[in-house]
Formats: sequence, structure tokens, C-alpha cells
Amino acid sequence: MDVILRELAGGIRFAGIRNSLTRAVSIGIFVRNGSVDEAEGESGLSHFLEHMNFKGTERRNARKISVDMDDIGAQINAYTSKEITCFYVSVIDSHLKEAVDCLTDIFIRSVYPEDELEREKNVVIEELAMAEDTPDDVANETVTSLYFKGTPLEKRILGDRETIRNVSREDLLAFRNSHYRPDNIVISAAGNFDGDTITDLLNEAFAKLRHDSCLRTVFDYSGWTPTGGIETVKKEIEQAHIEIALPGIPFLNDMKYAVAVVSNAFGGCMSSRLFQKVREEMGLAYSVYSFASSYSGAGIFQIYANTSGENSIRVTEVILSEIERLKNGGLEEDEIRRSIEQMKGEFILSSESSYAVMSLMGRNMLLKGIPVTPDMVLEKIDCIGAKDVEGAVAGIFGPGTVDLVYVGSDTARFEEKFGK
Repeated sequence: MDVILRELAGGIRFAGIRNSLTRAVSIGIFVRNGSVDEAEGESGLSHFLEHMNFKGTERRNARKISVDMDDIGAQINAYTSKEITCFYVSVIDSHLKEAVDCLTDIFIRSVYPEDELEREKNVVIEELAMAEDTPDDVANETVTSLYFKGTPLEKRILGDRETIRNVSREDLLAFRNSHYRPDNIVISAAGNFDGDTITDLLNEAFAKLRHDSCLRTVFDYSGWTPTGGIETVKKEIEQAHIEIALPGIPFLNDMKYAVAVVSNAFGGCMSSRLFQKVREEMGLAYSVYSFASSYSGAGIFQIYANTSGENSIRVTEVILSEIERLKNGGLEEDEIRRSIEQMKGEFILSSESSYAVMSLMGRNMLLKGIPVTPDMVLEKIDCIGAKDVEGAVAGIFGPGTVDLVYVGSDTARFEEKFGK
């Protein structure tokens, strides 16, 4: 694989990995803008703007965007996270030019028609309602906001209804021009492409990018520490959804690889402690797992389980007991080895996808300022030793900070047991 690094129009950074053994190409435009960057009164604008960029440009209406991509068998989409908005397309190599043209068109020349704006407000409000009716989403959103309380990471990506209802076309244009700036943008590509061809296409398109000057406000996490707590959300549903949050590792810290090993061994695969104990041995839950999320300034380690209301306290006690066992006894040598091998296998298989490699390069270039290839990640994983895992366990479980969230019908019983 050949790594290609270029500087494009206006100082936009490009990072690509060329693989001539595939016919696929994925291109992503990564913007350092998400819910953490929203000021008061802007809650949900990053996500809503992402939606509106598919609603018509100077050259295409919303339907033509879809038709043009279907005509060439391309997959075009976007997502908004807490720190990143990404627009991307995956296509066969022979249709690269058309795919780049459409991708850059929606990014640079979107016009936000008034009729589409009003219609899409309803769509996003329905998306909000859907999330609020999905108990595991509620549990995840609640525990994340509780853990990151007092920081920009507590903000909800989908925002709130009032902001969405009241946003105007002028608001969107101002928000886009202040955040979609060359210094905030990285473009990544992976697959079978020619470096000169793709950069020529991108340079021609981004020479037309309109933007304002704006300083990005960065929150200082060095003075912040999670405090721990419990929150319950009453919903008249059959099952209970439990989520636990503990300290994680920031994205810029390579300790995140050792944290991933811990998460995998604790609750990330079928042989993990939580899966074997809670599901296989005790039969108390269908779904139980752990995962870690890393952001530029902080990280979070999460554990999720859903079970019947009558078993919710028992499942929570078992998980907390397993946390104590891991905190005090660490992981066995064979657990570490198995977790590393499982991680490597999953990562190598996912890296067969041009989209996965493009995403890896794009996120690292945006948040770290350096290209990271699949081989570099595998090297990091191979270097993890018992001491690294021991340090990760101490970092996650040592501080004793635990946030606990319950979503279900019997909140009173849960609160009586675990306090509030």
C-alpha cells in the first residue's frame, strides 16, 4: 500500500492509501466539527447541517444527488459525532471522477432550499423521537452526559427540538461558513486511485470553498475529573437497560490500545468475562458487553446490559463484582493473548474494506495531525505487554469513579438498592 500526503487548495490536508489490488475507492471529507463545537442556541446544528447538505446544490436537487450516485453504483452518506462531521462516498474505481464531483458538490455548493429546510426539520425531530423511544440509546446518551458533565462532551449530537424548529437558512449558512474552513478539513482516500488525478479533482473543487475566519474554542480537560453518580429514566418497557461508565483514555494517548485489550477480554467478545458469566453461566441477559470510546481530550469506558426488570439488580451486582475482580486481580496471561489475537483478526478483516482504511486515515489526520495506516495499528497492538494491560486496568478501574444508569419501569427499586 502506498501512502500519499498532499496539501490541497487553501491548506486542506489530504491523506490517501493506494491499493491497486482492489477495484474499490472510498473518499471522505472530515470536518473537525461536532456537538462539542456548538455554542448556546446551536444544539444539534452540526447534525442538522449534515442532513441539509443532501437537500440540493447549485447543480443538483435532492433527488438528482441520489439518482447520480445510484447510476454509478456508489454509496454516499455522512455522519456526525461529538467531534467530527464526515461526508463520504465508496465507488468502483472507474467511476471515481463522478463520485468526487457529487461528494464535493454537496459539501461546497449546497444551497439549503427553504422548502427542504422545513421538511427536514420534521425528519430530524422524528429521528430525535426514535432515539428517545430506543431504550439502549437512552441509556447510552444518559450515561455519557452524566459522565462528561461540565464538559462539551456531555452535549447531545441530535440536539433539541426547539433549536431544530427555530433554525433558519441564514443560521445554517453562518454555521457552515464558520466551521467548514480549510484548517478544519482533512480529506482521506483509500483504494485503487491515482494520487495526481484525485488531488487535481479535489483542488479544482475546493478552490471554490466559501468560508469565514473563526477561532476554534478548545476545552481544557486537564482540570476536569468525573465525579460518579447514578441516574434513572422511567420507561414502561418489558426489559431494563443498564449502563455503567468508568474513566477511559484520550484519543491522543496510545494507551488506548491497551484499554481496547482490556475491554475485549472483559466484555468485547464471546470468550470475555462478562459474556461468559452473565449470559453463558447465569443466563441473566441476552446482550452484555463493554466498549471504550476515545475523544481528543478525554475517554470513557462503558459497560451495557439489558435484562428483565426482576433481574436488573442481580445483573448490576454481578457486573460490579466482576469489575472488582478485574481491578484487584487483573487479567490472566492467556486472556491477554486471546484478546490481542481476536483484536488483530477483527482489525485485519475490517481493513479489507476501503471505507475502514479511509476512516482510519481521516480521523487520525484530523485529530492527531499524522497519517496512521493499518500496519501501524497492528504494530501498536503487537507491542502491548502485560505491564501495559496492568496500567490500563489501573487507569480504568483504579480511580473508583463509576456512573450508573438504569432505564426501565422499576426505577424506585433500583434507586433504593444503589442510591441516587
